[in-house]
Amino acid sequence: MATAEEIRGHIADVRAARLQLLKGERVKEVWRDGRRLTFSEITMDGIEKALSALDQELADVLAADESRPRRRAIGIRYSN
Repeated sequence: MATAEEIRGHIADVRAARLQLLKGERVKEVWRDGRRLTFSEITMDGIEKALSALDQELADVLAADESRPRRRAIGIRYSN
């Protein structure tokens, strides 16, 4: 299991990739001397899904470090 600091580093990397995508700095294909190099394309939706997964993983690690349960119990309330 990753530590909180490692996950925060991953979150920073994904946010940097999102900023590069927004600026149009992501390269898809490069041709040089008759050779083609293709990079995998990433979408904004993919970045957002990765960020939400990393945020949840960070919350789980922080909860485990503080010995808290993962989620609160669901309260039941009857209103008459």
